[in-house]
Amino acid sequence: MRHKYENRAKRLMERRKFRRKVAVLLIILSVLVCAATMYSLKQPAIAVSENAVEEVGMVMDEESSSEAENGSDDESTEEGGTEGDIEEESSEKDSSDDASKESSEEAEHEYISEEGTNAAGSDSVSVDDAEKETKNFKLTKDEENSVSDDDISSDKGVSGNSAVESAVSVNSVSNDDAEYNSASDNEVSENSAVSGNSTSENAVSENEVSENAVSDNQVKKVYVYEDEKIKVTASLENEEAIPAGAEFVVTELTSDTKGYNYDAYIDALNNKAEDIASISGNEAKSEYNEKNTLMYDIAFIKDGQEVQPTEGAVNIVAEFKKNQLKNDLAAEEKEDINVVHLPIKEDVKESENIALTEEATSISSNDIEVKSLIDAKTDIDETEKVEFSEETFSVYAFCNESKIWCLTSTGNLRIHKMVVNDFGSSFVRNGTKSSSGMLSNVTFRITDDFRKKYIVFTGFTDVEHGRVRNGAALEYDLYTHQITGSYNVEYNNNAQWTVFDLPSGVYQVEEVADGLTLKYDVKKNKVIPIEKSGYSRITKYDLTVDDEESSNYKFGSGGINYRRVYSKDLFRHEDLGPDNVYVGNIFVGNSSHTETVQVCNYYSTPLAPISVNKCFSGGKWGDKDIFTFKVEAVGAYDTYLSDGKTSVVIPADKMPMPENTTISVTKKDAVVDSNGNYSAEANFGYVYYTYEGTYKYKVTEIQGNDKSIVYDKNEYYIYVKVSKQYTKFKKEYKTSKIANFSRNYYGGKPWASYIYSDDGGLIYATEDFYYLGADEVYEDSNGKALGECTLRLGENPKTACVQDNPYIYKYNYGNPITFNNTRSASLEVKKIWLDSNGEQENEKHMTPLVLEVWCKSEGSSEWRKYIPLGKSSVYTIELSSQNKWKAKIKDLPLYAPDGKRYVYSIKEDEIYQKTHSVTYEYAGKTYSSDQAPGYEMKLDSKKNSYGCVTIRNKSEVSYVLPETGGIGDNPFRTIGLIFMAAAIARIVYHLIFKKTNPTS
Repeated sequence: MRHKYENRAKRLMERRKFRRKVAVLLIILSVLVCAATMYSLKQPAIAVSENAVEEVGMVMDEESSSEAENGSDDESTEEGGTEGDIEEESSEKDSSDDASKESSEEAEHEYISEEGTNAAGSDSVSVDDAEKETKNFKLTKDEENSVSDDDISSDKGVSGNSAVESAVSVNSVSNDDAEYNSASDNEVSENSAVSGNSTSENAVSENEVSENAVSDNQVKKVYVYEDEKIKVTASLENEEAIPAGAEFVVTELTSDTKGYNYDAYIDALNNKAEDIASISGNEAKSEYNEKNTLMYDIAFIKDGQEVQPTEGAVNIVAEFKKNQLKNDLAAEEKEDINVVHLPIKEDVKESENIALTEEATSISSNDIEVKSLIDAKTDIDETEKVEFSEETFSVYAFCNESKIWCLTSTGNLRIHKMVVNDFGSSFVRNGTKSSSGMLSNVTFRITDDFRKKYIVFTGFTDVEHGRVRNGAALEYDLYTHQITGSYNVEYNNNAQWTVFDLPSGVYQVEEVADGLTLKYDVKKNKVIPIEKSGYSRITKYDLTVDDEESSNYKFGSGGINYRRVYSKDLFRHEDLGPDNVYVGNIFVGNSSHTETVQVCNYYSTPLAPISVNKCFSGGKWGDKDIFTFKVEAVGAYDTYLSDGKTSVVIPADKMPMPENTTISVTKKDAVVDSNGNYSAEANFGYVYYTYEGTYKYKVTEIQGNDKSIVYDKNEYYIYVKVSKQYTKFKKEYKTSKIANFSRNYYGGKPWASYIYSDDGGLIYATEDFYYLGADEVYEDSNGKALGECTLRLGENPKTACVQDNPYIYKYNYGNPITFNNTRSASLEVKKIWLDSNGEQENEKHMTPLVLEVWCKSEGSSEWRKYIPLGKSSVYTIELSSQNKWKAKIKDLPLYAPDGKRYVYSIKEDEIYQKTHSVTYEYAGKTYSSDQAPGYEMKLDSKKNSYGCVTIRNKSEVSYVLPETGGIGDNPFRTIGLIFMAAAIARIVYHLIFKKTNPTS
């Protein structure tokens, strides 16, 4: 039996030991896992470097090579081959090694290409990478001796002892891979010459790698320059023609380019214009300027000095990346473009010691050779490209010599003015002998930017002493403003003038004064707006080539053109005066080769009203109640003339303002609704605008003195954006008053939409009308948009009396600015807590008390809870120790919707009546709570206060436990935690560490 118990005890001991070991093991394992986790969180991520990858690859290659050699030796030993067999086997081994090296090189090249991808996604091999990779293939001294000269072939891409060239194999670059050569200048150029038997245009030459791979001491055969506008590639016929280390530089020449003498090159072209035209096969010479000529200085520079090719020609390919030939030079076909070489003469370079073309700032046109490159090839269909070959380099001009640039020595210019408004002839001309008409005050400016001149003349209509006024157009120097010449001007009737014998060229024509809205200072060449003219002007321009009759003695030699009549006759309506007016151009498509500048004027008076609304509630609007509002200018932004380019600075004190800057409203201006609320509009009047732009105003209410009225203290802002708008109106002309009117004018196309009356001799149509409209945006002081409205003219406005045009006022969203006023008063409430002995105990009450406001019409017996206007909940007030049990209630309306005065009362929740006696003290009297509430708070004599009510709560019964002291509950919590910890420790000890007596 004892043996039985001993065995049982032994088994129990073993189980307990096992459990203890398992528990200890689990604890140790948990600790280790936690430690490992914490350690791993503290360690940075392990990055594998490229060098490590390369070292691994080298080790693998060496191991595979070693295994191959050992295997080969074992086979030869086992077979016991003869010496010849061994030599044959050795030869096979060498071939195998060569093949292995080639495959290793190919594999390594693939690795380089994979790792060396550039930003464009193309493969590239840099010099540093190539030098790194060649270390993996460095031959031992014995291996170098075993390699014959024949082994170093171009097929392996090895040239001489260059490690860089050794890293790139021709055979390892496929045709697809070779396409990356054109990706960037840092990669192998697609124009690189291909040596050996390779004919692929994109193949890598045996002797060439990427441009960056060529050191300063090596020569190049292809040079590339590229920027955002042009790419120029220079391919040398002889790669030794340019010294090693030379830089290929291309510089665009404009009138603003630093250095150089731009004007000298332009003058050189114009001096040889006839020779250039003759060589190019053009009928007439061109006048060269910045608008039809692009110039670039193409040069090789080394050590701060230009170098020229010593032998052979250089092929140049210039690619215009922004289609400048078509967009800037207006070329329509490739034959329009001519390339002219403009080198500085050698004797001038020697005498002036000119090292760089850009330093030759003092040269003249006589110091420049002019050479047309008739063999240059041009393509403008898809990619704009010009290609030519030259043996020397300097400035090259790319010119458009098409028909639009073929000029005679002088030519004429017409200007036709249309006053679109139906003002009538008395307003426009005011007879033909007066100088006060609009046409006698209009001034035009004709600018020749090439010659730096501007020509000015003022219109006239008096032809009693002849149509031509000699010297009426005066020419001024653009910089000195001194008179440099004059030209004759002819009036051709119907608001058209012709200026004769202007120097051939390209001009800009603008109207700079009209006597109504603008005046012009010719000595300063400055346009000056006329303030408070009552008009705003919009001008639209077009440039036309009018059909002409052979002669017309009635309207003068310049008046032979068939006239436009309406603005709608024009195909374009440009804000700026045309800057491409050709004078003396033999290809202008009419008999006199004269273009006509069409100037259309549209006059309007933009009227933007500024108004606000007034809302009054809470009582009667008395006869003496006056509310006043004020508008102030804040600032004008981005203001300019209707041409869109002439900015006008308007300080705040000069801003256009409404007719009244303060406006008041009274009861007479107001209307009252069914709820007894009043509303009125306060209109400051119209603001007259002359310029486009944005105008900002601030509107506020002036605070009054009536203490019973709550005045609105908000600030509101009005943004008025003035801009061009469009509408139509009907206009008619008598054909008998139209100079050179033709029903079949312009092939009948424009007239097809007109209604023509043979019997009345009238033509009339729906005509264009441009005007200035406005958009108004209302915001509060926080920038929150409150509303937006637009002001527009409808169709068929009164164009003769623009001030009478009614603008249509339309709200897109929101409402106008509204100032709210209420007639109101206030009342006060106090709370006193008393114990059963009548002693004050406010400081002992910590719970807030919520009171409700009650109201009724004076004389009524029906009380109701007060709900403020526009609210949905009862008005309450909270009293607490925080506000010392007192508060003031403001903005209480004085009158009910029925017109009777309000009376108020403050009532406490009935729950307090169970434990307290509640009383209300008001105006020297005390009311009990059971009178519900039993008192009325009435307006005092000053009509701004309902007085003060004091609410007293006295405790009826008090149950107070005696103070016994105490130490709090924290000690007991601590003791409980100690007991819990002891119990857990006992259990753990019992399961793991306690040794149990087997016999117990």
